[in-house]
Amino acid sequence: MKAPHFLVVGAARAGTTSLHYYLRQHPSLFLPSRKEPCFFSFPEKAPEYVNGKFAFAVHSPEQYYKLFEPAKENQVCGEISTPYLYLYDQTIQNILEYHPDHH
Repeated sequence: MKAPHFLVVGAARAGTTSLHYYLRQHPSLFLPSRKEPCFFSFPEKAPEYVNGKFAFAVHSPEQYYKLFEPAKENQVCGEISTPYLYLYDQTIQNILEYHPDHH
């Protein structure tokens, strides 16, 4: 199972889409084409608010880790999700739950 080595936590409307685009160009890095999977903010459950605003979020571990399968063995994997900034309490808790060695 491939997992991200890094997460980019940035504010909405602050250039994360451009950053995602340019990081994807680097041959040593792998970022999924799907920006903002938001998995660590909403693992295994859909948000119950904002009228589907987070309908694009990935909600299962299987779906999330599958995003990184195309990465080459020598690439460093990462992803960008702006909700990680705003929902940091639950995001940090979920990262540590899924990756207890990352603290």
